[in-house]
Amino acid sequence: MPAESVDATSTRDPAAQTRMSDPEIARSLSVARSTVALTLERVAAAGLRWPLPATLTDRVLEAMLYVGHGGQQGARRKAEPDWAHVHHELRRPGVTLMR
Repeated sequence: MPAESVDATSTRDPAAQTRMSDPEIARSLSVARSTVALTLERVAAAGLRWPLPATLTDRVLEAMLYVGHGGQQGARRKAEPDWAHVHHELRRPGVTLMR
């Protein structure tokens, strides 16, 4: 399952300005605590501090936080099996999907 991301508008939210704990921020944004922690790590890694500069657009902020994350749509980490061969093997007598 792909990692959840927080949109730039939520990242700008004053609630996320470190006065609240990670669980409180997660509840206020309706996201997982791990997502909040990861986003705050990305903010720190990008060298950003609150308040965020007014000249920083949402698009630029998202590019700074999520650069290089995620692959191309449809890309897979592992090679796909040869499904024709799998189906051929499953037709053999005595072969099942059981392990």
